[in-house]
Amino acid sequence: MDLMVEVLHMENKFDMSQFAEMKIKCLIALVTNEPHKVGSGLIAEAFGSCSLMTRLQVLGTLCEGAYDLSGQKQLEYAKPETIEASPNKVHGKRRLVGVEGNQLKDEELEITVKTNVSNALEERTRRWGRGRVAVNTRAIVNKFSNLAPIWFYGLLGNFVERREDPSLWGGSVGATFLAQLLLAMSNILEFAGVASAGIDVMAKDLFRLVWGFRHAEVAEVRIASLCGVASSLACLRDCNSLWKLAQEEGADSLQRGLLEIESA
Repeated sequence: MDLMVEVLHMENKFDMSQFAEMKIKCLIALVTNEPHKVGSGLIAEAFGSCSLMTRLQVLGTLCEGAYDLSGQKQLEYAKPETIEASPNKVHGKRRLVGVEGNQLKDEELEITVKTNVSNALEERTRRWGRGRVAVNTRAIVNKFSNLAPIWFYGLLGNFVERREDPSLWGGSVGATFLAQLLLAMSNILEFAGVASAGIDVMAKDLFRLVWGFRHAEVAEVRIASLCGVASSLACLRDCNSLWKLAQEEGADSLQRGLLEIESA
């Protein structure tokens, strides 16, 4: 905990290059190795006396930690990228810069291709055609599913407790923090996985929270609210739960959408 607090409030007094990136990586390493203690400590720090940048770093660390612990990061890195040999096509990230005569310079074409995926992939050859590459998903376990309610309700509890605090939610700074908080809770819900125990309860609680901000004055908050609605509806496994939730919250437009889905 002491190390987490020191790293979180560390300042770049010596003008080190890539200081912010190294700081975030260190926080992510701490939260993935000690998710209970460090996660709870980060949540407490986010609602304490600190700057907006520190609060955003906390939320970003929680999201990255959830992404890593859930196994989604391993799945993303395990995805194969097939590259077809074609002289007329360029694969990967590229930037095209126009010059005189509408021609392009070769040195201004940036290409990046991932090749080191052999440790996460298993090659299976067939009699005809090219080899089929499969990802061994059985070895990837969601370590975040049991931890998600602790982080989720830690954020929700602090929000409810301090929802009237103008130092947290006042002005444009407060609106930015609120929007990022809603997005972070949406990410935590999705990374928990639909098979997680209590996922329906968390999805309903998130819906009830974000639905009230759909008409907020700040566009950033409205967008975060819609993202939260989408995440909560995607994680609800029972259609009856969707209908009851829409009735409880008076979501007439949502009810009409559910009726259209059922009739389709």
